[in-house]
Amino acid sequence: MSTVLPTPNTFVQAHGDLAVWCGAEFDEYLAACDRSKDITERLERAAAVAARGATSAEILEAFTGGTR
Repeated sequence: MSTVLPTPNTFVQAHGDLAVWCGAEFDEYLAACDRSKDITERLERAAAVAARGATSAEILEAFTGGTR
């Protein structure tokens, strides 16, 4: 079973008006923003390597940063 992590947009859709959020909801939202930024940066690195004709292993390495 996999866990689906919310994006900032889906988090707002699920939690409604941020004016009534509690502190924990803001923390969760900020964590979703951080994950989204991290994934975007990883995808950009992988795309740049792929554009230079890298192998699948090199693209994966660029995306994961050497950790899997």
